[in-house]
Amino acid sequence: MEIYNGKKYLEKIIKVFAENNMIKSPKDFKNILLANKLHINKNGDIVGWIIKGKEINFWSKDYLDVDEYAQLNQQEKKLSIYKFSYHFKPYNDKLDFFRIDNNNSKIHAHASEKYFSEDHIYPEKLKLKIIFFNLLVGIFIVLKYIKNPDKYPLLEENADMYNSIIEGGKY
Repeated sequence: MEIYNGKKYLEKIIKVFAENNMIKSPKDFKNILLANKLHINKNGDIVGWIIKGKEINFWSKDYLDVDEYAQLNQQEKKLSIYKFSYHFKPYNDKLDFFRIDNNNSKIHAHASEKYFSEDHIYPEKLKLKIIFFNLLVGIFIVLKYIKNPDKYPLLEENADMYNSIIEGGKY
C-alpha cells in the first residue's frame, strides 16, 4: 500500500481519533505515534513510522489491534506500508472477527470460519480491495461494520459498500 502524502494521512488519523465519538481510546494518537517511532528526515519530511501492538478501543467494547510499518521508497518518492496487521476483535457474538495482513509475504485476509474455510484468503479471491488497506481504512471499515453487523466486510455481497471506504482512504 502506498501513501503519497504521509503528513496528510497521519493528520487525518490523528483527527479521527480526536473527534470520532465511537472511538473510546486512545484519543491522543499523536503522542502514541511519536512514541512509536515516527521517522522524519533532516528536511522535516516524514520518511516512515512504526505502529506496533496498538489497540483501538470502540465504545461498543470491540477493538482493532494494529501493526503498521511504513518507509519511504527513495526511487518513487512515496511512502510504502510494507508490513501490517489490522485485526478486528469483536466483543459480542453479533459481529465476527477479521484480519488483513501483510507480514513480509503476500497480502491476505483471515476470516471467520462461518464464512470461509481457508486460513489465508488472497486478494484474487475477494471482491474487497484488501491490497489498499491501511490504518485509516481499517478504522472506517470497522466503524461501518459495527453500525451494520449483518454486513461482514469480507463477503462479496458487502464489498462495494466497504470498497467505497477504501477508495476514500487513499493518501
